[in-house]
Amino acid sequence: MTKDANSPEGIDLSSVLQPGEKVLWRGRPVFRVAFEYVYPLEPLGMIFFIGLSFGWLFWTGLAGPVWLLWAVFFSVGIWGLLGKHLWRAWKRRQSLYVLTDRRALIIGRGFGRQKVEAYPIAKGTKVQFVDGQPGSVHFATRKWRAMHAYEKRWRTGFDFIEDAAAVHALFRRVQGKA
Repeated sequence: MTKDANSPEGIDLSSVLQPGEKVLWRGRPVFRVAFEYVYPLEPLGMIFFIGLSFGWLFWTGLAGPVWLLWAVFFSVGIWGLLGKHLWRAWKRRQSLYVLTDRRALIIGRGFGRQKVEAYPIAKGTKVQFVDGQPGSVHFATRKWRAMHAYEKRWRTGFDFIEDAAAVHALFRRVQGKA
């Protein structure tokens, strides 16, 4: 794969774009750790896990293999409280957002691999502008399921971008031509 000299990110856009497709905008998200929990009380549950692990540690000491259970509870608590948010921020930092005259592309890099998510833009595509510093433009819905019992849906798109209002206007222009 050759790197595109016009791309400061070093990603070859020619392998991603369809014939005749034009890039209208491309950008990267601002690095930001966003603490977004599924439930409002989720941080308290994670703090409980961490507290339980320390209580277990002080009660049993490091005698025998019981400390492994302490490590499991502590790890789950730290991951839920901080780790998953740092992981999402790192993944966003490795992303490139591209808006073309036909699709919105989210190109993620990490661990030597490149992942491309393509979302076609049609007249019926729901585009949502999220105002903020930095702002976001959402245009798709993702679904996550856990053990056939719990389903979570959330809006996705170009998160934490500097010129979100201008990108939203470009989306509307592309929708008008679709």
